[in-house]
Amino acid sequence: MKKKHLFLLLLLATLSFAFIEFTYFSTLGVPTVEDVYGGRINYINGYKFHADSTRIFVSTQSANSVFYADALTNGSTPLIKKFKVVPSLDNTQNFGSGIQNIQIHENSESIYFTNSSNELYSTNITNVTANNTGITGVNQVIIEGNYIFAAGSGQLHFGTLDASNSYTAGSGSSISFPSFTDLFYIIIQPTSNKMYVFGKGSSPKLYVSTDDYTSFSRSTTFTDISPTLTSSSVNWTAFGIAPDGRFFIGGNNNTNKFIGYSDDSGTTYTEFDTTISGTSGTNFDFSGTSSSYYVLTASMFSNNKGITGTWSKFGTISHYTHPNDGAVFVDSNNSNIFYSTSDQGLGISYNQGLNISSADEGIEAVQVNDLEMTSDKKTGWIASKSGVRKVTDYDTTPVWTNSIWPNGDGSGYFSIAMKPSNDATAYAGNVRVYKTTDSGVSWTKVFTPEISPYNYPGVGTMISALTICPFDENIVFAGVEIQGTDKGGLFVSEDAGNTWSQVLLHASSGSNDVDVRDISFTSETGTTIAYVGVDYDLSAPTGRSIYKLEQTSSSWSVSQDMNAGTTSTGTTIVVSINDLDYDFNTNTVYATGTDAGTNHPVSYYKPLGGTNLWSVNTTSGFPTSTATNNKQGKAIVNDGINTLYCAVDNEIYYLTGGAASWVLGYSYPVGTEINCLFYDELLVGTGTGLYAQADPSLQTASVSDVESSLFTTYPNPSKKGNYLTINFKTQIENPTFRITNLQGKLVKEYQKNEVINTLKSSKIKVPEITSGMYLLSIYNKKRKLVSKKIVVD
Repeated sequence: MKKKHLFLLLLLATLSFAFIEFTYFSTLGVPTVEDVYGGRINYINGYKFHADSTRIFVSTQSANSVFYADALTNGSTPLIKKFKVVPSLDNTQNFGSGIQNIQIHENSESIYFTNSSNELYSTNITNVTANNTGITGVNQVIIEGNYIFAAGSGQLHFGTLDASNSYTAGSGSSISFPSFTDLFYIIIQPTSNKMYVFGKGSSPKLYVSTDDYTSFSRSTTFTDISPTLTSSSVNWTAFGIAPDGRFFIGGNNNTNKFIGYSDDSGTTYTEFDTTISGTSGTNFDFSGTSSSYYVLTASMFSNNKGITGTWSKFGTISHYTHPNDGAVFVDSNNSNIFYSTSDQGLGISYNQGLNISSADEGIEAVQVNDLEMTSDKKTGWIASKSGVRKVTDYDTTPVWTNSIWPNGDGSGYFSIAMKPSNDATAYAGNVRVYKTTDSGVSWTKVFTPEISPYNYPGVGTMISALTICPFDENIVFAGVEIQGTDKGGLFVSEDAGNTWSQVLLHASSGSNDVDVRDISFTSETGTTIAYVGVDYDLSAPTGRSIYKLEQTSSSWSVSQDMNAGTTSTGTTIVVSINDLDYDFNTNTVYATGTDAGTNHPVSYYKPLGGTNLWSVNTTSGFPTSTATNNKQGKAIVNDGINTLYCAVDNEIYYLTGGAASWVLGYSYPVGTEINCLFYDELLVGTGTGLYAQADPSLQTASVSDVESSLFTTYPNPSKKGNYLTINFKTQIENPTFRITNLQGKLVKEYQKNEVINTLKSSKIKVPEITSGMYLLSIYNKKRKLVSKKIVVD
């Protein structure tokens, strides 16, 4: 059900504090991430940070590009700590989701990576911005000790790094390098010190350097030793070299994983089908010595040097979700500890792959697409790119499940619907619709538009909206959207998902009708009504705006609901609608999207107890589209009183009753995708996770009232760069803080991971700011609690 989901609300309210004697504008509170951690992991790497600990880095398919955590690996009870985002690679830096390789220079504690433009960057965990090295055209980078190699575009740059991360180009750098039409990877042979370059494909390429990696010069060349393989229809994607010098290649035939290995430096290979289903990974890693070692790749491992019959999937005894065919890594301190990707995020095994537990905490990379909650806000479901999850006791102490995968295949989910009278029953949509009646323990596929007579494609089709009728819970609507030029449609079940049929909205025949974005049910004069928002494609118009479906005795009567006769202006409205919301308190339907030319966001309302006509809200205050960025309303919700909230890309706007203009309430970092919004508790579903934001309090309080009832600060005055301690009279769960100047301008916003919390106190680091008086505001995830003056020396 894609409504009330945009999880960021902002609310600018004028707040007068008697004890401060000035007025300032207050936004929503600092976003507090819910415990919905994980996401798609692109790469895993690490290094020996101390004798007893390893520092792990992961890159993600998220605007938060890279995270790190320290793992205590050599004690009696090894554990991995909570991940933190690398500051220079968070969602404000615009590196995005494409970092596929992280290389580490241990002596300077720096990491290297390439951006989407194939430029080589370096950074560390304290830098606020990453450094562009000036080396371009880079597809792959590898660091071995103090030697760094950056390859691409037929050229290889090589040189050395010192303890301060200064680069010295090698003599003769750059040199010619093999060219590839597909992805390639670089490996250093651990015994011969030669560089090997592997190019993926059904006929993979393999090259070896003529010199040791420590002795590259202008005369270094590469020799083609590409293998001749016999396995048919296998795409070989990974290459590795074991401690004893054995070569490994890994691939798949679209059904199972294949392994090949060579004991004669690649002259001949032994190939076999592992019979383990799935695709293949892009790397190998090894645990052990030359005489006895484990081999890791994709979602499987061998406990005996990679030979046939020794391969198993990660989590042979237990797995917290399911293994995923991605990157693998063996701990640098403790070779019994394996890291691998899961369908939720990052898995860790402390016993060589037998049991896999979650290492996801702190990884804010879950793309939340939809949310539903019970009317008492205690229980809910979310749909995300990383599966579906259920939360219980949300209003007190939330308990989130791990990722649930209705089809067990790691596919992302776009929509969720929960039965109003029974939260154990839910429907989840990806390409298909799945149903559970036992809170996700088991699922049944109840519908797919891929089958005849609809024959929608398996790739590009998505169930973009799912809604259960609250007046008859046997009625379930599914909205389908097809990426590209094909169109989806609206599908209806009136027997709780057992059978389905299509209701045509615009087309008179066939199955390709309109792309449906959202659905909202109402009851009007005792008749069940469904409003359906659809996409309008200016280049190929096939439907538009909003359709109204009225239930009859035997079917659904369809009408276009934004024609001249159903609008307050008497003119036809031609728009794309992305989100709908029906508010019971105001008995009004709200809609948002973009105008036909995608020039700016739009929003509309239809008062069912009044004119019963669609009217347009003002566009004043809304942003306008640019040549490179189309601004669209993504989600809309009313607070049930007199304030309307609308998400536009990465921003949240609000419009109060009688106001002439929208006001920007909160702005997430540029590039953040806000996908859904829910009002009551302010929640924001984004491309990086699920966030709660406090609704600003309108109460006033004196300094003495605040101090006696809630908190004290020490020391006050505080010195910049030092820690300020806030002590609470009562426990506050996950408090967050904001410092503003006395004119209300934001100075510092403290995210959850920047606050050191104990049971009844918190510590925050005072920023490097001009000495003077400031205002410290404290929030829990539901609202702003109080504000207090602090002095910074």
